Amino acid sequence: MTIASAHDAPPAPRFRLMRHFALVSLAGVLAVVASLHWSWGELTASQLTSHEGRANADLTRIIVNTVLEHHGDLLDGTQQRSVAQLRNDPRLAHLSADIRRLVSGLPVLKVKLYDRFGWTLYSTDARQIGENRRENPGFQAALAGEVFNLQLHREHFESHEGVVSDRDLIASYIPIRRDGTDNSVSAVAEVYSDVTDLLQRQSRAQWQVLAVVLAVLTGLYAFLLWVVSRADRVIRDQASEQERHEAAMRHQAFHDMLTGLPNRAAFTAWLSRLVERTLHEGSGFALLFIDIDRFKAVNDRLGHEAGDQLLREAAARLRGVLRSEDLLFRIGGDEFTAILPVGIGHDELDGLAHRITAAMAKPFDLGSEAAMIGATVGIARCPQDGDAADVLLRRADAAMYQAKLAGRGQHAFFRTDAPLVQPD
Repeated sequence: MTIASAHDAPPAPRFRLMRHFALVSLAGVLAVVASLHWSWGELTASQLTSHEGRANADLTRIIVNTVLEHHGDLLDGTQQRSVAQLRNDPRLAHLSADIRRLVSGLPVLKVKLYDRFGWTLYSTDARQIGENRRENPGFQAALAGEVFNLQLHREHFESHEGVVSDRDLIASYIPIRRDGTDNSVSAVAEVYSDVTDLLQRQSRAQWQVLAVVLAVLTGLYAFLLWVVSRADRVIRDQASEQERHEAAMRHQAFHDMLTGLPNRAAFTAWLSRLVERTLHEGSGFALLFIDIDRFKAVNDRLGHEAGDQLLREAAARLRGVLRSEDLLFRIGGDEFTAILPVGIGHDELDGLAHRITAAMAKPFDLGSEAAMIGATVGIARCPQDGDAADVLLRRADAAMYQAKLAGRGQHAFFRTDAPLVQPD
């Protein structure tokens, strides 16, 4: 038999603190590591480029101070010389020897010298002598008096020691001022430094730092996860306790404490709902009003404890007779109602009522003695006997009193001539 309240509702979804924290904090840890990785790479690359640019500028100053004072005439009259003349200039051999001597042992792969018009006067790669690079942004920046640095990667690069592969380079364009003034740039030097080893060391250091940071963040994450898991468990316990308390309150509000059956409030809600469904769907149901006979006499003679025991056993017998889909309620002291929500014919109702009165007519063992009571049943059907909840209840009550007039322990269907109130 179904026993339920029309007011029962599923609890609201519980906030999953642990799951939300785990996801959000994990995303935060990954974001921190990714940001650190990116910012570290950008910062170190910028610092490396700046540092190597300064080193290249210092190297160029050494070249200017120690070499160009002996080869300064190479910078003169380049516009009047052809590419062949520039490449075949006998002075290049001496200049090349001096530059190679200066860069020996240094991570310098290439040195180029341009005149102020962009012509390549010298390169450790002799094939580039005579090329014009005046449109090159680095050359233009150096001609304007600025040191221009560029980090790049080459799969193959022609250095003064031969072809090298898979190299990370810093290319620096440095202005050369022969007269020592800031306003007279007479030539531009381009120096390529090999920073592959530096970048590899920097990358290893970066990953080591990231590993330490990740280990620290993982430890912090695990600690906070443990703290939050405990907090989440406390919250869940509190929420479960609150749900149990609310469920108990709902149960008390819509159930009879003595028999455990739904009470009058639940009955009223169910009856109204089924009447509305019947009117909307065109279905039907039956309402039984069950009154316990001679209960007051037993209660007065044997006491309230015996009376309570009698009501509990009476409720159990009624449950045993009704079908599983039927709804049983205790709506008053010795008054019960049953709603039969599934359609049932007149003869089936008559047989069910007979089984109820027969079950209630059997003796009740109350310990000190066996009590003989009984039950009287009134039956009303919806929509035949009423299309409103209060009307239907009154007419089932009237049918019960009509049955009492015929003798206790009987049942009766509502008739239009049945009294609507209890007879005097």
